[in-house]
Amino acid sequence: MKLAGAVSSAALSAYPSWLVGSEGCCVVAARDETGWGGVVSGSICWVSGVALRPLGVTTRLRAVTHDYIRTGAEIYARSFEIIREESNLERFPDDVEFVAVRMIHAAADPAIADSIAFSPGVARTGLAALEAGAPILCDSSMVASGIIRSRLPEHTQIVCHIKDPRLAELAQQRNSTKAAAAVDLWHQEGLLDGGIVAIGNAPTALFRVLEIMKETGARPAAIVGIPVGFVGAAESKDALVADPCGAEYITVLGRRGGSAMTVAAVNAIASRAETTNDRS
Repeated sequence: MKLAGAVSSAALSAYPSWLVGSEGCCVVAARDETGWGGVVSGSICWVSGVALRPLGVTTRLRAVTHDYIRTGAEIYARSFEIIREESNLERFPDDVEFVAVRMIHAAADPAIADSIAFSPGVARTGLAALEAGAPILCDSSMVASGIIRSRLPEHTQIVCHIKDPRLAELAQQRNSTKAAAAVDLWHQEGLLDGGIVAIGNAPTALFRVLEIMKETGARPAAIVGIPVGFVGAAESKDALVADPCGAEYITVLGRRGGSAMTVAAVNAIASRAETTNDRS
């Protein structure tokens, strides 16, 4: 398709090489009833503010399609089929298996199934606590943002203090990280006892939860403790498993962890809906 004379070679140079052909020809894709790939003779096509007018020639491009699953529900369903085919899930109770599958999905790694440590009642107890009004206490904004409200009881409180202006001074006073200082605020506000703890980043926050539990007798209903990193992450999770102080828990042993797996676990505890984000 030749370009109208008003379009200069300088204007053409602004377009990628795949768009501008030889001898001043330009390939422009438009949408018609047959899908992407048609250009109507005599029409004006605008590209980045420049009018490209075909001069009596209609160019039809071959439509390029790929064979892939297109809908979200189908993608979820096939993903979970693959996970169940490739993961060792035999040791998990049914309700915890559902949580483990979502964690594996978030990590895209069936091998983490062997590293998941848990107490048998974590899913059941966590769900009951949420239905009774327990808050979800998050160590980071990433965790708080990832929790899907449509899976939760309507009035569930999602708490993240990491941006609280009080934390900098509190952390300095206690010679701790801000994430650990936020745990003290959870306790001071009466949220830690009976709450759902969701830690996906800061090992210091998990250590502090365990310390406060031993110091005060406070007991979260469930701890999703999956901090990530090279310093303290593996050790904090080992400490959780060694002495959870009577709290239900789920974690991934070792350095691996993070917000995605933590959020996946909380969302799965809240609802067993697998291909939607509804409560069920």
